[in-house]
Amino acid sequence: MTPGAATYLGPLQPSSTFYRLVQGLQSSASASRALATAKTRRTLSKRVDMLVADGVTVVVAAGNYDDDACGYNPAFIPSAITVGSYGGTSGSSTDKSPFSNYGSCLDVWAPGTYIYSTYISNDNAVAWASGTSQACPHVSGLAAIMYEEYPTAGSMTASQRWDLVTVSKRTNYVTGIPTTPASVNLVALAPTGSPTPSPPTSSPTPGPTADAGIAVGDPHLQNIHGDRFDLMREGTHVLINIPRGMSAENALLRVQADAARLGGHCADMYFQGVNITGSWAEARQPGGYRYTASQHEAQTPGWVGMGKVELKVVHGHSVSGYQYLNFYVKHLGRAGFAIGGLLGEDDHALESTPPKSCVNQMSLWDISKSKALQNGI
Repeated sequence: MTPGAATYLGPLQPSSTFYRLVQGLQSSASASRALATAKTRRTLSKRVDMLVADGVTVVVAAGNYDDDACGYNPAFIPSAITVGSYGGTSGSSTDKSPFSNYGSCLDVWAPGTYIYSTYISNDNAVAWASGTSQACPHVSGLAAIMYEEYPTAGSMTASQRWDLVTVSKRTNYVTGIPTTPASVNLVALAPTGSPTPSPPTSSPTPGPTADAGIAVGDPHLQNIHGDRFDLMREGTHVLINIPRGMSAENALLRVQADAARLGGHCADMYFQGVNITGSWAEARQPGGYRYTASQHEAQTPGWVGMGKVELKVVHGHSVSGYQYLNFYVKHLGRAGFAIGGLLGEDDHALESTPPKSCVNQMSLWDISKSKALQNGI
């Protein structure tokens, strides 16, 4: 069981059982109960709202009546995550399970036909079972993973937590959903790691491990795929964002670097600041980490573990005396999520394209140099 997360699963029982569950899980992180009765109860809705406001993710089954889930309790509760079932009649189909409720109260679909699961007869019993009560635990399991990966999830809003649970997802996947009332067509997926980068085609230079990204102070960049490119645009750039596409306030790890040209227009670019935030950074140091090139380096820099990756920021000096920062990161392949940012999988075409004025200046310099060589100068 994930520390700080509680997942309660059980067979269909009178609603009073769920009342006791709600009363007893105020301090838990993830409450899941497969229960669908025809009558809605306002008291239950208020109690679920209280749980959600306290940082708990409540996951409920949509019900097994092939009907509008909004007419069933607790599937109707807006603050709960209501799960419908797909798998068709065989368990291997993308069709809606023939028994599953549907409609506007649904939030997500999960496999629920012929699921090999624990059973009620004794502590060691297992059986093949079907129902939205089998689909529901798939989603509560993702919620438990979310709480483990995001230590501050309990203080987030319900909407922010849901964004984290569904950071990896598939849309328009389930088939055979009735058109009226309309249902969401969303399947949440387990987090996946970043793809392993292809090996370099040329002889490798000494440097980071295979799954590392590297950014040095020129700055020359190398992303997780091994692509090398120069940063040609001034300003603040996102080097790492885990998971990819996650907002800054909800990211596990986010590294931003301030790049500036030192020495005049179209001069070389250098990192002048590096800002490291996200829940992994917050877990080590409240507020995260901020480095500037002008800071005095008190000791030899070392690798700092944040979550499942390691980072290092090193001060450097150019031949002309300019101070700058080098940034290194390794073990990105172990993060468990897709990696965003220039060192991840984000496109770098714009950032690696020099401004038009600098391109023209370089071209004029090349022409002058060529004429000088022709004249023997």
